Amino acid sequence: MEIPTSFHLMGHQWTVIHVPGMIRDPGDGDECRGLCQFDQLTIQINTAQPDSMVLHTFMHEVMHAVFWALGRGEVSDESVVDSVGGALAQVLASME
Repeated sequence: MEIPTSFHLMGHQWTVIHVPGMIRDPGDGDECRGLCQFDQLTIQINTAQPDSMVLHTFMHEVMHAVFWALGRGEVSDESVVDSVGGALAQVLASME
């Protein structure tokens, strides 16, 4: 699956920024593979990793956006976000 450069979610347009390397979280300074910024409606994805990891990372960050848009507390639960995002990534990959 090709990662898009934008998508719509709950009436908002999100921008997806493809980054050729690790991403520094401005909040805590940690390096990460993806970053969802709710205040800017952006998702950054490290595209310098295997395709399966790019897809998993993208779906992980999309799940942060989904939980945020729904006002769900799971938005900050990395285990739930990664489990659901990872499962969706497997479904999408199997459809290619």
